[in-house]
Amino acid sequence: LLAGYSPTRGQVLVGPGAGFGLCLSRGCVMVEADMPLVPNEQVLAGHDVRTRSVNAALRLHLRPIEIGDFSIGATFGVLTRILRVSVDGEGASTITSLGIRTSLEAAWRFSGPFEWVFEVGGDAILDSERVSVGPQSFVLEDGFVPWVTTSLRMRPRFDAL
Repeated sequence: LLAGYSPTRGQVLVGPGAGFGLCLSRGCVMVEADMPLVPNEQVLAGHDVRTRSVNAALRLHLRPIEIGDFSIGATFGVLTRILRVSVDGEGASTITSLGIRTSLEAAWRFSGPFEWVFEVGGDAILDSERVSVGPQSFVLEDGFVPWVTTSLRMRPRFDAL
């Protein structure tokens, strides 16, 4: 479950999310995807621009500090964002962007393999796409988008086997 907030857009982030990781000791490689259900709506030069996105990332996750059921970690990886864009309610087009996703997290293992995770991070978009309306064109994404999320994670303990 994706549940968070983006302060640059003043937007709540809510929607499904899924990930899969392969771990060795305190490090993991994760493939993940999320889809905010609330569309991003903004007015650019008098035009109503609405975007919906699907984000997919491949990240390295390191968890160097573990104290009992609590842990602190960091992630770094690549991100692709697939945007469905509609201007003034007209037909939608699909564009993609590439970026870097990084974060710091704190996790609490509250029951068996289940963790509650708090994450603070940001997406640095490397190739912000533009959409054209008549003679005008607009950049759809900010160069850096900070975010805060909370999620539930299942992470089995293999050292307990």
